[in-house]
Amino acid sequence: TPSTYLSHIGGEEFLVLEGTFKDQFGEFPAGTYVRNPIDSVHAPWVDDDGCTIFVKLLQMADTGEGTTPLHVNLAHAKTSAVQHDFGQVAELYQNPKTGECVEMCWIEPNQQLPILPGAEGGEEFFVMTGSLQCQDVEYSKWAWLRFPLGSPVPERQTVTAGSEGAQVYRKTGHLTEKSLSMEKIQIDFETEALKATATN
Repeated sequence: TPSTYLSHIGGEEFLVLEGTFKDQFGEFPAGTYVRNPIDSVHAPWVDDDGCTIFVKLLQMADTGEGTTPLHVNLAHAKTSAVQHDFGQVAELYQNPKTGECVEMCWIEPNQQLPILPGAEGGEEFFVMTGSLQCQDVEYSKWAWLRFPLGSPVPERQTVTAGSEGAQVYRKTGHLTEKSLSMEKIQIDFETEALKATATN
């Protein structure tokens, strides 16, 4: 049962990879995308069998979205995903003020993942199942890749799903100067200090 309430001053987003994540809003099994906005509050807990998540903290832009959390069941999202030659893509979140976009991609076996819109603003992948091949390197389950903003680097054009296909979290648009400047928590890389920016 929940015992401690947490406030996310810089926001939080995560994927439930194993087990079930719980808070006062419900129970979220493996295959769930959760986004807790800036200044949102929740009381997380897990059962004795534990829970594994891929989590990103303190990286949200302060664009006045409120504090209501977002919970997306990925299996349900797939039923309305957009079909492409290489597989399917479902949009999980989009911020028109910064250009940030979060998607889930289901890539068919041995299919190349083309350079989709948004890649010019930086592109990040997390492999949930299956594997990706980038040049001569295989990125298997729970591997993470990031490509810089600007013109796609040659390595990006080689990203291909493995023989079993791949389910991949894709995030774009969050590495631009505009998006980074709007993050609530700013890092001073000389002192490694965190500083909360004033709310717009």
